[in-house]
Amino acid sequence: MEQMIVLISKVCVILVLILVSVVVEEYISFNKDIKSALGMGTHGGYGNEASYKKTSVMILTQIIQGALFAFLIYIDSTISFKGLSEPDIIYDAREVILNLSVIYGPITVTITAIASIIARIMRNPYNSMVPVVCIMCAYIMEISYLYYLKKKGKKLRVVDFTVMAVVTGLISNIGIYITIREDIKTAATSAFMLMFIYPLFSISVYKIIEAIKKSNNLVFELYKSDEKFKTMNAELQKRLDELKENEAHFKTMFYYSGEAIFLIKDNKIADINKSGLKMLGYNNSEEVIGREFSDFVMELKRSGDDRTEDDIDEVFARVAEGETIKKEMRIETKNLTNVHIEAFMIDLKTPNNEFIYMSARDISIRKVRENEILQKSRYDELTNVANRKYFNEVTSKMIQIPESYPICYLMADINGLKLTNDVFGHAKGDELIVKIASVLSSCCRNSDIVARIGGDEFAILFTNTDAGMAASLVDRINKKLDRQDYDSVKPSVSMGYAVKKSIDDGVGFDSIVKSADAMMYINKSASREQTRKIFLDNMLDKLYEISPDEVVRYKELRIMAEKIGKMYSFEPVVEKKINNLITYVNVGKLITPRIEWEMKGENISTLRFSRKLLENTAVILNIISNSINNIVTTEELFLLNENWDGSGEKYNTLGDEIPLEVRVFRMIYDIYYLKTHKEIVGILSNDEIIALIRSESGKRYDPRLCECRWEEIL
Repeated sequence: MEQMIVLISKVCVILVLILVSVVVEEYISFNKDIKSALGMGTHGGYGNEASYKKTSVMILTQIIQGALFAFLIYIDSTISFKGLSEPDIIYDAREVILNLSVIYGPITVTITAIASIIARIMRNPYNSMVPVVCIMCAYIMEISYLYYLKKKGKKLRVVDFTVMAVVTGLISNIGIYITIREDIKTAATSAFMLMFIYPLFSISVYKIIEAIKKSNNLVFELYKSDEKFKTMNAELQKRLDELKENEAHFKTMFYYSGEAIFLIKDNKIADINKSGLKMLGYNNSEEVIGREFSDFVMELKRSGDDRTEDDIDEVFARVAEGETIKKEMRIETKNLTNVHIEAFMIDLKTPNNEFIYMSARDISIRKVRENEILQKSRYDELTNVANRKYFNEVTSKMIQIPESYPICYLMADINGLKLTNDVFGHAKGDELIVKIASVLSSCCRNSDIVARIGGDEFAILFTNTDAGMAASLVDRINKKLDRQDYDSVKPSVSMGYAVKKSIDDGVGFDSIVKSADAMMYINKSASREQTRKIFLDNMLDKLYEISPDEVVRYKELRIMAEKIGKMYSFEPVVEKKINNLITYVNVGKLITPRIEWEMKGENISTLRFSRKLLENTAVILNIISNSINNIVTTEELFLLNENWDGSGEKYNTLGDEIPLEVRVFRMIYDIYYLKTHKEIVGILSNDEIIALIRSESGKRYDPRLCECRWEEIL
């Protein structure tokens, strides 16, 4: 019993020394961890450098702990306790220390084992063989077990430590038994100490050490948490500073941005920048903030149109869900004008609120240009009606709609356009095209479409129009054309139409188009000669409009021609040609400058027609005479300036070679001209005019005609 008490006292001393060493080691390890943590915090804890530092700290810790355990073994081996009755049995603490060294790793175990061997040899060099072997066996067992745990990736547990402590005690007990070979009592005491007391003691110390480690780890974790908190706090402060800087930057960008920017919440304007105010025509943001954005949208101001407002609400809802939307709209300004804008909308979340962020730019000029491009791509530039391409696109869609039927396809061809272009020039031809396009458009409804499909051809698609209605439309168009004012040629068209009764009547639309075209061609052919005659009559009407004296001249010359015709009994052909010359000689005035209208010359001998006027009259009459006979020829017109004796414009034509109708017309025209243009020879009586005419007998005029009874004619 005394031995037990003495042994427990020794164990208590050794325990205090072990705990001191553990505290020292933990202190060093803790400081190392702190420095390592600081280093990892500085460098991010990544890379080979961090791994190298961690390994260095681990090796240094094991060496220091091994040195501490060696020092404890040395102190333990130098302390003697009185009262032990077995002088050959050394009850020291090396088994406990050797077991505890396993906690720190193989280096600590190795140093501790070496220190135990040295201490045992120094204490009793003559009886140390068996104890040294026992220490070596315990060392090999512990190293092997550590290797096994490392290979399996496991950590040292209480069970593992208990097994090693019992095995170490068993090895030591076997060594004592081999060395002493005493009585059962001594062996039992030794076995009890090494198999139960030492392992229990070792396990208790192991748990104390683990508790200290956990407490240190807890302190270290708290320290790291504190450091982490400080780091996070510093990072948070940095983020707050950045947020303030970004907020200031955002406000600068918001208020001074070149684009109009709106912050919208619940369809109300929460904020607006200067460009937005300028776009809306306001000077103060207080006039705008708080008003509903939809109040400014032109599309929402149409009466009875709730659908558009619902669409705007839907757009805002989609933006609130995170969708980015681009939308074009028209907004109304303060002065009630409207601006076409392109708006980009995103959801904007702030710490305290959520808005729809909308940036807008004025695209009014772009929309005008787009409309111009669209207009040019769809409509004829001259007439502003649809072109062939757009007409075909609309037609292909309309014929697919059952509600459009019956559908009437009408074709119209301008009468006399080529004559107009040839006689009056393309400018007048364009005027004719525009006038006819205007009349055709005025006879259409909004659901119909008229198009210019060729130079002189138009097509119209009438919806919900049967054959009877189509005939009425044709009559209406003709009557409206008859009422039109005109400069050169009275507008008229040849028309043809066909009707498709329903979408499934078995008649293809192409057949309808061909039928309308055929009908138009028949009407065009039937009225071609009539059209040319109407064209000529229109030109005469226009001639009499621009030169009213032509009406009087025509009547006077007709009377003289009839009288002289009766005297000489002219053949009907001659009479007709004389009448044509009277009717059409001055039609060239329509395209001739006024300065060239009157005859040239200072007296009866030099009097002649304007060459330019005769040329233009020839151009017009040659165009008409392609299909109308007995109109004056170019030769007859140019011979009007030829004299009987060939002294005129020298065409090598004289005497009877000059056509009779030309000689007759020349005399009666000169007589009429002398009567109405007294500035040539002064005021003359009929007798004086007759005498003057006869004075030119054989020279300017046919002598036989000069002998005519002019007194009866005048």
